[in-house]
Order: sequence, then structure tokens, then C-alpha cells
Amino acid sequence: MSRAPRIAFIVEGKTDYYVLTSLVSMWLKGHYIPTQIQPESSNFGTGEGWGGVFKWCRQVRENTKNKFLSDPLFTQFDLVLIHIDGDVSFSHYSDIGIDTPPNSDIPCYKKGDSASTIILKLEKVLANWCGITDFPIKVITVIPVMATEAWLFSGLVPNDNRIIQKTIEQEFYPDDLFVTQPKGLRLVRKNGDRNKKETKRYREAMPTFCNSWSNVTSVCHGAKLFDQKFHQSLQMI
Repeated sequence: MSRAPRIAFIVEGKTDYYVLTSLVSMWLKGHYIPTQIQPESSNFGTGEGWGGVFKWCRQVRENTKNKFLSDPLFTQFDLVLIHIDGDVSFSHYSDIGIDTPPNSDIPCYKKGDSASTIILKLEKVLANWCGITDFPIKVITVIPVMATEAWLFSGLVPNDNRIIQKTIEQEFYPDDLFVTQPKGLRLVRKNGDRNKKETKRYREAMPTFCNSWSNVTSVCHGAKLFDQKFHQSLQMI
């Protein structure tokens, strides 16, 4: 493609957007036009987190009268990336205030599930949200197990035993691992009982992370799968 491809991003949050746009910029040498669709920049959108992605999918489905892929988004953009974290597999709809869920597809995690199994299950969950059975080649699902921070930790702290032993995708809350790192790597800090992401440090970490991508894909199945799917889809547009 001679012109810069137009790529839409539907993600849980802004740090996920930093990670994905940094990777795509590395692959395309900055020659593309990114647009963040979700979370929306206004205060009237569907919100952040997996709940925001769920509500966005349902909203598009409703607006298109159950013909999700007929939305103008899919003709306006060359590629559409839809991201949720692997921790959705052990979440509940009640976590996002939905007491009467449209499906009984989550939680779907079973003890001992591999990263590939979790991803397959959540791809079906995402398809359920959209009211479709399969995603076309231009729609790329991005599912880090159990969260984008597992990819980041693999690239930024490569000498940690979890990376050496390739068990990082078994960590249920990988963002916790950043809390005890030295200041420059402390992308997450405790704020009372909750974790707070240091967005400035996320941005500053992107060059090192991208330079370590080959290590990330050797450790994280979800990262390797995303890399493969992106480049396969890119060849088709």
C-alpha cells in the first residue's frame, strides 16, 4: 500500500493505546494514520476498561441493528484493532454494573488454561459482544494474557525469573510486578488499595519495550499471535 494505512484502535485504556501504537509505528516506520475510537476522548463515551470495550461493541451492534460489520468504521479504516486483556476471562459482568448479562460466557477461565486457550475463549466472547461468529481479516483481536503489562514486563525486565522460565502469562495481575521495580521501571504505583498507572513512564518506556519485542514474542504467546495476525492482515489490504 503506497498511502499510509488508516488504523482504528478500540482498546481498554490509554496505556494500551501507547503500547499498540508504538508497536505499529515500529513496524510501519511511522507511516500510518492512527485513530483512537475507544475509549472516546469525551466524557460522554462508554468509559475505559473491558467494560468500555463491551459497551462500545454493544452500542455499534445496536446502531447497526445487529449487523455489526456494516458500521462505517469498517469501510473508513484499513485495519481495526480490538483489544481486551486476558483477565476478562475471570471477570464477571456484575463487575461493570451489569446484573442481567446478555450472555453467560464469562467468567470462562479454568485452572490450568494455557494462554492460547484463554485467547481462543476470549475471541469467542468478543465475537458474542459483536453479534458475529468470526472477525474478518481487517479486524485484529489483541488479547494479552493476563494484561498488556505482561508484555511490558517481558520487554523491560527480561532477567526476571518469570521471563526466563516463561511463566509471565500465568500471573493474574502482572501490573503488580511493576510496583516494586526501581523508580525508572515503576510504571505502576500503589494508590491506597488500588494500582495507579504512571502514564508518563509508560510513554518513556516505549523505545526500550519496542527494541525488546523479539524477547516479548518469545515469552508471550499473545504477543507472538498479535505480531503474526497484524502482518498477515497488512498483506491483505
